Amino acid sequence: MRAYILKTIDYGDHGKILKAYTETGPISMIARGAKKMESPLRHMTQSSMLIEADLAKGELPTLKEARLLDYFPAIKDDFDKSTVLQCVNELIYVNVGEDDHERLFDFLMRFIGRLLETDAPFELLALFELKFLWFLGAGIHLKDCHLCHTKADLCYDSREGALICVNCAKDPTRIYHGKEIPALLQYYYYADLAAFRPQRPDKTDMKIVLELTDALYAMHLGYKGRAKGILKSLL
Repeated sequence: MRAYILKTIDYGDHGKILKAYTETGPISMIARGAKKMESPLRHMTQSSMLIEADLAKGELPTLKEARLLDYFPAIKDDFDKSTVLQCVNELIYVNVGEDDHERLFDFLMRFIGRLLETDAPFELLALFELKFLWFLGAGIHLKDCHLCHTKADLCYDSREGALICVNCAKDPTRIYHGKEIPALLQYYYYADLAAFRPQRPDKTDMKIVLELTDALYAMHLGYKGRAKGILKSLL
């Protein structure tokens, strides 16, 4: 099976437990002796690697053999892109549930392909985060005002995690963001990955978008990622 390694955990003196994602869902496996210098698994059992895995049977199967399919060196050599990929790995590892795994695995592979070629990795992360919410069954509505359904003069209401128009935005205790932020959120949420084109927001707006996606994950899933804090500091 194809397995994308999300996280590794030391196991004993020389082994590792690999937390991976596959077309049938998340899986854990033991790579015995993988930390030994002479082990053929040594360089194939690191995070953010795609391998073809041959597993023994068992509740916690042993990785018998592996073939390296890709280790994405162009991403790992770029600090911004590698940090984005760490955020994605953490999102999947912590939050993935009873999803359409075959479809999500395909989306993950296509996302990594776009990440390899893009010069806007932070924007691509925002796209992944918003679409991943949909995969998790926490899809949001960003087409119009959540109160009156107009599509004009929209703001973002971070208390509700939804859009609101200026006419409905009467409560001074709410937090609103101007029209640039709703337009970015709409684009990242509804844009097709294959047709993604960077919107080139300034760093302040990009940081606001990433903070708002954090707030959506906290609101819907009670999740706050560690890698995301590092990434936002880059902005």
